[in-house]
Amino acid sequence: IVGAEALVVVIGWVFGLDQLTRIVPAGANMKFITALLFLFCALGLYLMSRVIQDGDEIALVILPGIALVIFLVTITLLVGRLLETPTGIENLFLNPVGPIDLSSAPSEEGWPSLMTLINFMLVGLVGIASLFSGFLREKFLVYLGYFIIAVGLVAVAGYAFDLPLLYYRIGTPMISMALNT
Repeated sequence: IVGAEALVVVIGWVFGLDQLTRIVPAGANMKFITALLFLFCALGLYLMSRVIQDGDEIALVILPGIALVIFLVTITLLVGRLLETPTGIENLFLNPVGPIDLSSAPSEEGWPSLMTLINFMLVGLVGIASLFSGFLREKFLVYLGYFIIAVGLVAVAGYAFDLPLLYYRIGTPMISMALNT
């Protein structure tokens, strides 16, 4: 489901079909980089299940790379967001495509919300931690999962009750978490 939704959003960005990038017509659209990260997350979830269920050796080899990509892209975007400095990654598939302007603060258009970035960073950590056994896999992953679920449920409640603060429309610039995110 995660991968299918992400693929629909990527197709929307590639072919310029705005309605495929958002669920609510007047709501925030899922950013292209967010959709790509969700594709990596879907692959990571599949690989994690293979590792946990039967210790699949191929999944053990691929999963750290997937988790590292998620983690590094997210950390880059998170630091750029906190420092209000464009990284260039957030401009993928935005029109018009031009050179990166490092002199101006980032616009709302290409940046994922702050809570989206924090959740992706945690998902990257989950991918890495799933390679270990014991406390990391038994408890740590569960607690991180609860936090990620809670963030999503709060955002959904924000959309349901039309309360922008709950879908994380905070900070400068004001960037909301998209409903499909």
